[in-house]
Amino acid sequence: MEELEIICSFCKQVLEVPPDMRGQVAECPACGKRIRIPCVVITATGRRVIINRSAVHRAETPAR
Repeated sequence: MEELEIICSFCKQVLEVPPDMRGQVAECPACGKRIRIPCVVITATGRRVIINRSAVHRAETPAR
């Protein structure tokens, strides 16, 4: 499976994580802060929906 590319919300470091880490909490190797790996779902219309336990956010850009 292809790695997910995420950005640490604390230090802005780009991280690559395996897809099975979605929804889990991990430690950023750059700054040591704990971050939640978002769950990303591609809808039928091609929108990316990021699902965390606390909120759902829609990305403005269509999926590639």
